[in-house]
Amino acid sequence: MVPPDYRLYFGKRKLAFIRQILSRCKLPASYGSRQDFCNKFLFAAKFIRTFTAIYKLTMKVYAIQSHVSHVKRGENVKKYFIEQVMTVSEAAKLWGKSRPVVYLSTISRNGAPPRFHDDEMKKSGSYTLLTIDGMRRLYGEPVLPLPEIKSEERYSLSDFASLTEVSVVLHRDPVTLRSLYTSRVQKGHGFTKKLDDTQYKKSGRCLIFPLPVVLALYKSNSR
Repeated sequence: MVPPDYRLYFGKRKLAFIRQILSRCKLPASYGSRQDFCNKFLFAAKFIRTFTAIYKLTMKVYAIQSHVSHVKRGENVKKYFIEQVMTVSEAAKLWGKSRPVVYLSTISRNGAPPRFHDDEMKKSGSYTLLTIDGMRRLYGEPVLPLPEIKSEERYSLSDFASLTEVSVVLHRDPVTLRSLYTSRVQKGHGFTKKLDDTQYKKSGRCLIFPLPVVLALYKSNSR
């Protein structure tokens, strides 16, 4: 709360300087009064804090809903092995393209929609996951050999998630999820890896997991 004696904060010179700035911003001269300026300043500060909190909450809700909201197309939902889903960096390397070229195909530019279809890419945390079908449709066959398929289960693209999205869904810190993909045993203490090598994939710097497997694992452990 701003004290009533505004002279403690604004002198005559400062007030004149404030009026000069506001006049250049094409604002009314009444904004230059001491009390009105302080009220506007406090309102702007509260608005920024509120907007930031709402933005963070909206991003969390969007991350949770992104794996829940599936495109309902009946039996036409395409399913993939985990080896057939990759990040932009891995896809660019396999197809012999530069990363910016592939990345620009995942975003809308100049009002035009992305070149990838909705069922060919997914935003997961700070990464964009792509399918081999979308890459083949746009860029043909890959230059390098594709990863060998060792997994046995197929999932829809919306079921795959990065480590960041998994941590948001489970409400856990990403550091505490290391037991999913790594083991650490020292002097009889530590943890062992919970997932097999075929149940997760490292694509560049991103770790890709099938959400149904992770959710079922933590649901069984919570009982």
